[in-house]
Amino acid sequence: MTTNQTFYESNFDHVNEVQPAFVSKTVQIDSEGDVIVNKILYPRDIVLSQGTVINNTAQRLIGQNMLNVPVINITLQNNKIIGATFTEFDSLGSKVYPKVKYVADLSVPLTNEADLYQVDGAGKFVYFQPKEHMTFEATYSNLLESKPDENITASFVWGYAHRTLVTAHAVNAQANEIAFSSFEDANHWGNWSFTTGNYTLDTTETHTGKQSFLSQNNTTSLQNANPLPQQDYKLSFWKKGPGTVTVTGADTVVLLKTVLGWSLYEATLLNKNLASITIPNGVRIDDLRLHPADAQMSTFTHRPLVGITTKTDAKHQAIYYEYDGFNRLKYLRDFEGNILKRYTYQYKNKQ
Repeated sequence: MTTNQTFYESNFDHVNEVQPAFVSKTVQIDSEGDVIVNKILYPRDIVLSQGTVINNTAQRLIGQNMLNVPVINITLQNNKIIGATFTEFDSLGSKVYPKVKYVADLSVPLTNEADLYQVDGAGKFVYFQPKEHMTFEATYSNLLESKPDENITASFVWGYAHRTLVTAHAVNAQANEIAFSSFEDANHWGNWSFTTGNYTLDTTETHTGKQSFLSQNNTTSLQNANPLPQQDYKLSFWKKGPGTVTVTGADTVVLLKTVLGWSLYEATLLNKNLASITIPNGVRIDDLRLHPADAQMSTFTHRPLVGITTKTDAKHQAIYYEYDGFNRLKYLRDFEGNILKRYTYQYKNKQ
């Protein structure tokens, strides 16, 4: 038989005159009598003896009134520490974000909690080891990069109103090395920028989402909005209409496939720091991607407040999500329109 208990306790908030009800620890007693305790420390639980890095994190969170954010989690078995995590927060502009997640590397259990916070002569933790580094941007508070320690970087592109939804996820790429747009947002094209010509965001024909980019009256050009680190890149797009889309400085441009009138092209840019394409009059493009040659990217479109509408993998295979009149998921279709999965809803009558 296993027994579970949950405890709520925290320091009294004298400023707001309230007693926050945060879970401070959970206790589990298993059938063999072992006691497993998970202890949670919040910003107001942190003391100076836990070190500068931990105290700085606590003060930043307190300054933002983020009192319910766990800072340290400690796992004990029979009163010995067998595991712990710590999340370091840093300031960016006027806001506070998680910066590094640490995990305690314990070869043997610790009997004294103070030992957990030891640092070496260089001021680095002895037991807490960094396991994930995170980079945020200040305007919309979005995660741009996540890098597990000794692992590859994942980066993100955000879109739609107030940049609330992820439109691209790249693996083995940094945030300043990627761009993606399906042209759903008139004011934000996922690190692409318009340079010359005339265009409209057309709703009559799209590869994914509700809009595509249609060049009008003359040739139009797009290029990466931010400077790129010089290296090898892959640039891809879906095209519909007569005429040739030109990729400036491309070493190769290959037609990969054609589906329902849309043709997928992929260009290779070797040792470049600029990506630019020119679209002739009357040609539509959609799902314009850019990433390092050794990275992989998945992309997404959404119906805000309803759900995802397409998910396209690194091989450019799209799955389409359809919803009924009640905004419930109805069908999943493949890139040729075939139904992969059907959802039905039934209500049980009350007896």
